[in-house]
Amino acid sequence: MTACGLASPHDGQRWVPRLLGVRSDQWGGRVTVRLLPGQHPDDWAKAAPRLAYSLRLREARTFTSDRPDRVVLYFARRDPLAAVVGPLPAPAQLDLSGLEFGKQEAGTPYLLRLAGSHVLIAGATNSGKGSVIWSLLRSLATGISSGLVEVWAFDPKGGMELAAGTPLFARFAYDDPDTMAGVLEEAVKRMRQRADRLRGITRQHTPTVDDLAELAAGYAPGGRMTLGAVQPARIRAWRRKLLDGGTPEPQAVKAYALLRAIFNTAIREDEIIRQNPCRIPGYDRYHTPERPTATVAQVFALAHAVPGVGRDSGVVGAAPG
Repeated sequence: MTACGLASPHDGQRWVPRLLGVRSDQWGGRVTVRLLPGQHPDDWAKAAPRLAYSLRLREARTFTSDRPDRVVLYFARRDPLAAVVGPLPAPAQLDLSGLEFGKQEAGTPYLLRLAGSHVLIAGATNSGKGSVIWSLLRSLATGISSGLVEVWAFDPKGGMELAAGTPLFARFAYDDPDTMAGVLEEAVKRMRQRADRLRGITRQHTPTVDDLAELAAGYAPGGRMTLGAVQPARIRAWRRKLLDGGTPEPQAVKAYALLRAIFNTAIREDEIIRQNPCRIPGYDRYHTPERPTATVAQVFALAHAVPGVGRDSGVVGAAPG
């Protein structure tokens, strides 16, 4: 560390940063270091290349820690991306909060949060944009297969880029700009309809919400069932499961309202079912216990207990009307 300028002389002594922890794997190692007084993580970032060469390693990178007096260094021994990373297996369960579709420089999974976010993939020619797109489609395969996820694809190159994935797409526009514009307008219309259904219920569309998604998608514990097979008894059992599992009643009411909106769409717009099973009285509201009302004597006692508040002000404040 002295040769890299990270040790510091003080009162005739040489202060050396203290190593707090080391973790390593087949690709490299992480070293946690306590900073000396007057040091900043940028000092270590500037010295990182010299540290890597001193240790005969490929590369060194620095990261800040959750503690302001510490810095983490990652030393790379091998490059997991030197060889082509083969297609990963399709996940058994869909997790839109962390889709795994690649590997990072440290060999750890590359996770993409798709729920509640927007993703822009950009790059120069031959930079690997297509690989990212196909890896993303692969990670969505479970949701596409079950019908939970719909992929609307646009290929301005006449279908040359994405035609191989046609069976995966709910909509595939590639003919001409007018056709693609029409599909986009249809997507905007669907988005606004969804906003109308969710207004006052939730601000974010969440296609996977445990039991709510299970029921809305038409799944029962013993197998798959159609939306038309969902009856009020099933709704009662589902709501009871929510409450027994510790879900607060206000949240259960919002989940019921969202589910009713989904079934209303299946009736009015998609014409999949004729009657909404979410028609159980009282399930769309919850009751809060009435707050106790203070008596006149209690109001007077409170008024006299507050400095500077007289009896008259107490009477005025407590008078009905």
